[in-house]
Amino acid sequence: MNGFLDLRRLRYFKAIAEHGSLSAASRSLNLAQPALSHHVAKLEESIGVPILRRRRDGVELTKAGELLLRHATDIMARVEAAEIDLRRLARDDGAKIKIRLAVISSLAADLTPIVVSAFRSEVPDVVLRVTESGTQDSRELIEKGKADFAVYLVAESEKGELPLAKERLYLVTAGETAGPTEPVPFAEAARQRLVLPAPGNPLRTFIENAAARAGLPLNVALEVDGPGPRRNAVLAGLGSTIFGAHSVHGRADRAGVTARPIVDPMLFRPIGLEARKGLDPQLVERVRSVLARSLRNFGGVEVVPPESPPS
Repeated sequence: MNGFLDLRRLRYFKAIAEHGSLSAASRSLNLAQPALSHHVAKLEESIGVPILRRRRDGVELTKAGELLLRHATDIMARVEAAEIDLRRLARDDGAKIKIRLAVISSLAADLTPIVVSAFRSEVPDVVLRVTESGTQDSRELIEKGKADFAVYLVAESEKGELPLAKERLYLVTAGETAGPTEPVPFAEAARQRLVLPAPGNPLRTFIENAAARAGLPLNVALEVDGPGPRRNAVLAGLGSTIFGAHSVHGRADRAGVTARPIVDPMLFRPIGLEARKGLDPQLVERVRSVLARSLRNFGGVEVVPPESPPS
């Protein structure tokens, strides 16, 4: 059995066990399923007994597989701890830390210059690379190890998940007002001819869930993805839309539209932060702190303290 405890194969096996199927593990690892099956076969050949039992709906672990998973989990955790310790040592010696940050498209334009400036002044030992990416793509980049952190918009905070911040929602209509804008009840906003993203979009899902809880029907007149195209649809008189605070209070041109905060109830949807597994917890907290302070630049965005439980 010399050499069968290969770290790469242990990682592959652990992914299969966690996902419950070869196909799901293949997608998460960005590895072709036949190649994954080959590595499992080589593991089983080296050990001398099966570690997986194939089923129509996935796989289950054999007794040997359960034993191997316990060891694999411990080994991978120790490898991650070693990497963290070595990175801390390198940082203490003055080495730069490279961080890959994926930011949701609708936030990227306004948030990126603020975040880059904040990192330069507050964490000069970090070299930051920002990538614009959609919510699902951002999560996949994290899962595949191609990004270290992802800031994304979610429909609802999942159980046990702590959002980075929460932003207020506004009804955006064509035309400008000279004075202060009055809030608009959610019931009135729901009756407008709404221009919303297609189903499955986090904003669309959040609004639909909020309307369902309030017992309100939504008058969706047009489905348009992307904040820019939706704003243009409003300017063209095709309807009204709903934007988050960052789109209302950001640096981009807001001429020609009026944004009214939604009330009864006030709607706040979460901005999530995800970190790649295996990162130094101290680094994660430093990055989270900088991102949270950066989001305070937008009116209508409330930062969620780290110790606060999700609502």
